[in-house]
Amino acid sequence: MKKASLLHILVSMLCLVSCARFDNDLFDSISKNDIGSVDHMLRKGRADVNKKDAKGRTPLLLAAGLGEKDMVHLLITNGAHTEDKDPFGETPLSVAAMKGNTEAAHVLVENKANVNTVNNDQVTPLMYAASYGFPDIVSLLLDHDALVNAVSKEKLTPLVYACNNNHKDIAGLLIAHHADVNYLMHDNETILMMLCTKGYAELAQLLIDNGAQVNAQTTYKATALMAACRNRHPDVVKVLLAAHAAPTIKDENGETALDHAKRAGDQTIVLMLEKGPGSNK
Repeated sequence: MKKASLLHILVSMLCLVSCARFDNDLFDSISKNDIGSVDHMLRKGRADVNKKDAKGRTPLLLAAGLGEKDMVHLLITNGAHTEDKDPFGETPLSVAAMKGNTEAAHVLVENKANVNTVNNDQVTPLMYAASYGFPDIVSLLLDHDALVNAVSKEKLTPLVYACNNNHKDIAGLLIAHHADVNYLMHDNETILMMLCTKGYAELAQLLIDNGAQVNAQTTYKATALMAACRNRHPDVVKVLLAAHAAPTIKDENGETALDHAKRAGDQTIVLMLEKGPGSNK
């Protein structure tokens, strides 16, 4: 009996070692985009298509991150779970969107991957694509009902992510799908104020053309015009004045946009403001 038990244990251990080896081989083959080897292992039942590696990634997540469209399709066909997450809460679609792997993202979406999945920071695939500048993926996700006004743990929306990185084309796509151009961030800062701080004049014009409130104020009574003046962005000041930004508004310290311009030492902006609110020269 003891010999039989020992033999059983030995056989079981050998099986575990063998399975682990094949699972490692699966990840290695995916890393090399060796679709033939992966297909052979899966057809022979020699690897677990949903087993995670030491980093907590599934084979599908690895393939999606590498942009291997045909590999993604093969794994899904063989039962790979599209919604399994890594330790950071990322799914295969999240990773594909983050890295701009458009074809892999298409395969995942076509196979019903959740376009509104969130990671540990409540970041969605749309936020990733908007932030990193991948308009084709943004369009794909929006066409499949991605939430255009979803909010991350940091209280940011896809439009905020796009504007923060000066992706005007993506901002346009999001706005066309009813992104909130007057979304309020911390301390009631608007997206327009953020753009004016950074000096993104064309994006500022886009938001204004789509209803952004030019004279909105933060918790501290600051305006977009003050932000542009304080950060010495005359092109943005020109856009704001043309849209009837009010230079006479005072912040909580009783200072106007002109006061901020003078402190910043930008004589071009000072002259623009002194010519009056209708000046854009």
